[in-house]
Amino acid sequence: MHVNRREFLRKSLCAALGGVGLHSAFGNLQLIAAAAASQRRSFTDYKALVCVYLYGGNDSFNTLAPFDATHYGIYQGTRQALALAQSDLSANSLSPLAASGGLPGGLPSDGASYGMHPAMGAVAGGNAGLRGLFNTGKAAEAKPLVEKAVSIDPSNADAHYIYGMTLVAENPAKAKSEFEEFMKLAPTAPNAAIAKSLITELEKQIK
Repeated sequence: MHVNRREFLRKSLCAALGGVGLHSAFGNLQLIAAAAASQRRSFTDYKALVCVYLYGGNDSFNTLAPFDATHYGIYQGTRQALALAQSDLSANSLSPLAASGGLPGGLPSDGASYGMHPAMGAVAGGNAGLRGLFNTGKAAEAKPLVEKAVSIDPSNADAHYIYGMTLVAENPAKAKSEFEEFMKLAPTAPNAAIAKSLITELEKQIK
């Protein structure tokens, strides 16, 4: 049986409306028709609103974690089921910094050996990702981005800490200022002891 387009739409509409009252249905159809008619107009000032929803967050205590026996035991006891495997952290270890700019280099002040989350330096890719930048001495390439982060959110303690790290070699005074700001915002943060030690070393260098 041949059915033309108008007949098909009519029957489809009747089936879709089902038990809905005709008055309500036709009212909705009028709204749809009005909306469709409005689209025929020509707009020269088109604007679009784009919404990006970022669900979740960064688990900073699993971004960088110790893998040496002593400190890994403390980390594992704290994180329990969330702890990364010691072998994964060891395989993605960060190279100790060389002595530079008056700083001693070597392991962090807590004596721990740290590794990054596998996703930030995949073993299969060698020194890939953020771990690669750190281990090849290119962490400073992040400076413009961190500087922007500080300007956007001056109350972000971690941003001040990371920005200070990128400035240690080239601008000790500014690095010290960033670490001091970090200490004001987060005096009890896990990195507070490191920041305090860096401030002391940088003061000696500035003098």
